[in-house]
Amino acid sequence: MRRLAVREARTRNLVDNMAEGIMVVDDAMRIVASNPALCEISGHTEEVLHGASPAMLCGETTAADDLLALLDVEGEDMRGGDFVGMRPDGARYIAHARVTRMSSDEGGRHKRLVLVADVTESRREADDIWRRANFDMLTGLPNRALLLDRLERMILHARREGSEVIALFVDLDLFKPINDRFGHAFGDRLLCQVARRLEQLFRSEDTVGRLGGDEFVVLIPASPARDLAGQSAQKLVDRLSEPFEIDGEVVSISASVGVAFYPRDAETPADLIAEADAAMYRAKHAGRATWRA
Repeated sequence: MRRLAVREARTRNLVDNMAEGIMVVDDAMRIVASNPALCEISGHTEEVLHGASPAMLCGETTAADDLLALLDVEGEDMRGGDFVGMRPDGARYIAHARVTRMSSDEGGRHKRLVLVADVTESRREADDIWRRANFDMLTGLPNRALLLDRLERMILHARREGSEVIALFVDLDLFKPINDRFGHAFGDRLLCQVARRLEQLFRSEDTVGRLGGDEFVVLIPASPARDLAGQSAQKLVDRLSEPFEIDGEVVSISASVGVAFYPRDAETPADLIAEADAAMYRAKHAGRATWRA
């Protein structure tokens, strides 16, 4: 008995000092044991957690359903996944849970051992890295890498459905003189206003992105595409020809737009962008503030 008591004390000491949160959940989906780390992660005391549903870790949010589904390990030895938790003060956190189905007791009831780690910072860092790799930091629009990825997906879908994809290549006319006159900070704010106008012009299923400098691309899945392409390009030219007001200064620019179609003009993302770029230069040579296909 003494050895058993010593072993149990050591086990309890180990559990209490673990960095990971631990909870044991019974068949009735009630917490029957927890450790200090779980209390620190969740913001709840051990007394509050005992006998409560694990959904308490998520507050009154739909994330509770995700956590309860994660705990349903009937017929499985182990599973893991993230859930969004909410502390009593309303602060949210991201946690990763690993759930193990424990041996049944004498009554045939199973318990679940759940290890919970607060991964908020690592997930935020990963999200930040992903955003920096895929979005333009100035305008918040998709960058070249994400544009090409989305275009590839659109082309694959169009190939299956027998539809088309429109690529609009947008180059701002006379942006450089404005940038030189008012400074780069002013020019950056102008680019952001251009980005917002472009986003407002197009549908949620379309993609508006920035290649860099004063060059933007719009990707439009469509079938049939020809009439929509002309309407979209002209609408874009007209909208960007309207004056912009920044810091009390009213400036005017315009846009030259090139239009290319998958599969008529090209069959790969890079080639389609290149064809739209070439069409944009034809619009420039035609006098700017217009579009060409």
